[in-house]
Amino acid sequence: LPTEVLSLIFSFCLPHFLCHARGSGPLVFGAVSRKWRETAWSTPHLWSSISIIVDFNPQRLAHQTSLAEEWLERSGQRELSIQVHSQGDHIDDITEDTETDYLVFLMLPLIGVLVQYSYRWKSLDLLLPTCLFNYIIPRNNNAPLLERLKVEPPPKASSRPGDALRFHSTPLLQRVDIRDLKLKTLEVQWDFLTHFSGVRMSVDECLEVFRRTRRLQHCRFAKIGPNESEFPAPLNEGWILVWTVQRLQLNHRHNFGHAYLFNTLTLPSLTSLQYEGNRERLPVTALSVFVTRSQCALTLLALSDVVISDVDLIDFLKLIPSL
Repeated sequence: LPTEVLSLIFSFCLPHFLCHARGSGPLVFGAVSRKWRETAWSTPHLWSSISIIVDFNPQRLAHQTSLAEEWLERSGQRELSIQVHSQGDHIDDITEDTETDYLVFLMLPLIGVLVQYSYRWKSLDLLLPTCLFNYIIPRNNNAPLLERLKVEPPPKASSRPGDALRFHSTPLLQRVDIRDLKLKTLEVQWDFLTHFSGVRMSVDECLEVFRRTRRLQHCRFAKIGPNESEFPAPLNEGWILVWTVQRLQLNHRHNFGHAYLFNTLTLPSLTSLQYEGNRERLPVTALSVFVTRSQCALTLLALSDVVISDVDLIDFLKLIPSL
């Protein structure tokens, strides 16, 4: 087969995200024959996605770092989708400063390789302890092509005061997905964000997301916690008005701040509202005022796992003739 055809066939055989472990992804093609290896090694788009499951054994991590460097060198000038996840139960036990310092020492070479290509990051998915965040610094503090960012620290992973992921210039960032992460540890440009998903955030963090964004379209908050007063409302703030939000999904762990969210937000363009209440009473009064104030034309309303009387439900639905 011609090289161009073989290269195209290779691209159809790859999964969406590649694990660069031995015997996976384009490495498989290289093991078949010299021609296949030459074709795969010279086809940049085969190497534009990389998934690294970090092994904290020093020898194996050094090998992973070397392999990652070779992998990314073959990607040419393609935009990159990068996934880096930590593994191993021992990561949960790293709490002392000496252990944290050792973890940073182990990871710095791999982080250095990835940061070299920050000007081509398109998608970045990190499941790493926050103690590493201060070292993941894009070149010139600039990730000009980054469109999607997903961040989640491992459970009980080590952290330090001042840990933060600082991507000061992300002009194309549209999607942010965080889990078990304090909002203050994420420093990005919010100007063009259209999709946000947050799990285990406090009520005040949720409201701060709306304050920071002016183009947000889809927003999801799961397992919302109580107000932690990390982002107090400005004096005389009134309602938070966001014209662009079309879809809102809310899930609460307990009866924390339901009414406060609805009493604070105004979303005139909202067409889809999904609310999961964890078998708690629906704040129907605040929700009714929110819908009336927003004057939104809902076409989808999903209320699950909530407590509400038939009379209250009927009265509430009367407020939404667009359904």
